[in-house]
Amino acid sequence: MKAASADAVFSVRGDHGQWSVNRLPLVSNPYCVSGLLCMWTKHHKKRKFGRLALPAITVAFLSYFGYHSVHGDFGLRGMEEFERQRIERQARLDVLVRQRQTLEKEVALMSDGSLERDMLDEKARFYLNMSRADEIVIFH
Repeated sequence: MKAASADAVFSVRGDHGQWSVNRLPLVSNPYCVSGLLCMWTKHHKKRKFGRLALPAITVAFLSYFGYHSVHGDFGLRGMEEFERQRIERQARLDVLVRQRQTLEKEVALMSDGSLERDMLDEKARFYLNMSRADEIVIFH
């Protein structure tokens, strides 16, 4: 191996057991001590908030979904509202089912083949708002 001259530096590297010698030129860098090989490197300015970017995004992401899991339409409060509506609607359905059963019973009495005179008389007087002078009417 030759001695290094002032304008070049030799480096030795190995590739799969074979050795080769490369001649590298000296780099004139104002920050290098004269006579030493200096490498150019990128220097990044350290940012104050650069390290906080990923944690901040993570906190924002978790906060968004955490808030909506409680206050959203399908969150905990939304489910309470759904349950309240379900109970109200079930009560309304029960009332409507009873009304329908009553109406079906009345229709069955009227169309049974043997038309009940009392039922027909009661309905006619109720809808026509008429009664005899000697009758007492009690509304329920």
